[in-house]
Amino acid sequence: MATTRSSQGGSIIVLTVIVAMLLMLIPFPDNLRLARPEWVLMTVIYWALALPQRVGVGYAWVVGLIMDA
Repeated sequence: MATTRSSQGGSIIVLTVIVAMLLMLIPFPDNLRLARPEWVLMTVIYWALALPQRVGVGYAWVVGLIMDA
């Protein structure tokens, strides 16, 4: 049963990062551009604090590479 929960946790992490990437695509007016949150950064920091054994520097590095692609 623990392996089932483990695989579900991985898919939730990936899903939330994908949603955060999609939120970064929403256009903001020029006067609110500075108030735009960094959704991907906040998501990766959240998961790194919530599950440090699963999300760390390597995960953040891979997400950064995907964002730059």
